[in-house]
Amino acid sequence: MKLAIDQKVLISALERGAMAALSDEAQGDTSSFHKLIQSVKITAGKDEFTIESGTSLLATKWSIKSTKENGIEVKEEGIALVPAKEIYGWASKQTKSKIALTLTKLKVPEIIKDGDGSTDYGSGQSLSVKKIGTLKLVSRDDSKTGNKWNLDCYDPDQMKSVDFSQAPDKVVQIPTIQLTEALKNVAFSSQPKDYEHVFDSIVIERYKGKVYMAASDCHRCSIYYLDQATEVDEKFFTETKTDNGTTEYGQKVLIPSVFLRGVSKIAEGSEVLVSYDKSKSKVYLSVGDWNIRMATVDPKMFDKFPTVAMLMSKTYKNLGSIPKGILTNRLVSASLVNKEMVLFDFNKDDDKGDSVIIHAISESGKAPNISNAPVNKLVKDIKAVWGVKHIMEVAKIIKDDDVSFMVPDDLRSVKVVSEEDPNLEYYSMVIDNVKYAHFFDKD
Repeated sequence: MKLAIDQKVLISALERGAMAALSDEAQGDTSSFHKLIQSVKITAGKDEFTIESGTSLLATKWSIKSTKENGIEVKEEGIALVPAKEIYGWASKQTKSKIALTLTKLKVPEIIKDGDGSTDYGSGQSLSVKKIGTLKLVSRDDSKTGNKWNLDCYDPDQMKSVDFSQAPDKVVQIPTIQLTEALKNVAFSSQPKDYEHVFDSIVIERYKGKVYMAASDCHRCSIYYLDQATEVDEKFFTETKTDNGTTEYGQKVLIPSVFLRGVSKIAEGSEVLVSYDKSKSKVYLSVGDWNIRMATVDPKMFDKFPTVAMLMSKTYKNLGSIPKGILTNRLVSASLVNKEMVLFDFNKDDDKGDSVIIHAISESGKAPNISNAPVNKLVKDIKAVWGVKHIMEVAKIIKDDDVSFMVPDDLRSVKVVSEEDPNLEYYSMVIDNVKYAHFFDKD
């Protein structure tokens, strides 16, 4: 293999094609074949240049035509499997350069052994990693000077490529811009990490003919209407139905949040095509020349995620709104005493003006904090204990000057909506805590 490639093109290719190898899962792997898992496969053909990598959770592949217009000149075809972190780190420092990649093969491959295989759970056939040569890297910038480095090259046949042409038919198509916007509005509500990988996922679901994206951590849920989604497979996205107290859950898709957010940050195509292989629990994404396959949970676990139908079908009524800057200031002060929960005591007063008193009671002996704030168009008096972080985080997300609250008749939850972005709906459950019980005893 021998080629020259623009540094920007190589970095763009590595960010996409090497995403799996650069992931925390791959880089944290300690098995004896971690060198393969942490490596990126580079295929230089006369017609196409491809970079790919893969783990059990994530596989990524990026392809582009090998042309001078694309910044790629292939002088000799070939395949190299090299450490992803090392080549990406080195190449990222070669700004405004042309980078030459040359593979020099060994006459006889070397066997590299790491560890005793104790972490491979009996996979003895995977213990031997073959080194077949060295990939020489040379950079040259406008000064006609640059840097040189060498990387070990492993046997590319030891890394299986994912055949993305076998991906199932797409179930929905989302504009890249809206995918990014939707994730910004919902992803904060997901758990950072869930051992079952249900609540650290993003869900796509259909309700009343519309497609929604949602995220939840069991206590709150953010929902975003994908009004620009097209090519919706209505036969696939069956809707949740309730009849005589019996609920029949519809079909939805769970996608790992960390991977989906990573894709959205660097996606360059205009549309993201989403496919789902139910039999293998795999989600496929296609963004222009970039293909991604992600492992998701068993479809039997999908129903553990709260269906948007249950949340959106409940009746909520306007309560009132609080100026966002004032609300944030009051909650910051309250969180110094209790970082988890505070009591919101809404009071109508035609003479002095409607207001809310926010009580924060410490769990560790600090003195209580009491704050008050004006409320616009308050409908009625209510008391409820809500999560401090939950309300503060949604206040950061919405673009409105005021945070508008809605409540159901049972007051067991709260809903936040946005006039600036009506596609967003946010739900949070009330919190039961004995520290605040005496406020309700007064009623």
